[in-house]
Amino acid sequence: MECSCNVGIDGDNDDFLGYSERLLKAGRKHTCIECGKEIKKGEQFVFCSIFEIERIGNFKLCPDCHAVSKQFFADGWIFGQMWSSLRDYLFYNWRGDLPSNCIAKLPAGAKVVVCDILQEFQEPI
Repeated sequence: MECSCNVGIDGDNDDFLGYSERLLKAGRKHTCIECGKEIKKGEQFVFCSIFEIERIGNFKLCPDCHAVSKQFFADGWIFGQMWSSLRDYLFYNWRGDLPSNCIAKLPAGAKVVVCDILQEFQEPI
């Protein structure tokens, strides 16, 4: 049974050939493609590669964004648009209910960001 927290994508990309990711330790400063956070030298990050017919794309994710991608985007996502896609999904699907079972699996930093997004949608009492 698929988790109801899976945002999914409408991706019929015939050029898509594959995806890989590796956990690495930064040898120099990088920037997370999703949140823009600086990944400092010595910190861990996830190096992602997408393979398409005419190109290879490489992206770096901080651990929090990687955890969100795994929890909410099991079917993949468009790099650089993860947070806006999640915000839209949560707005239309979870305004009344908090997907607490999905959020509980996230690391602390990612939980804060997802809960802040959900808080934006709460009706004032």
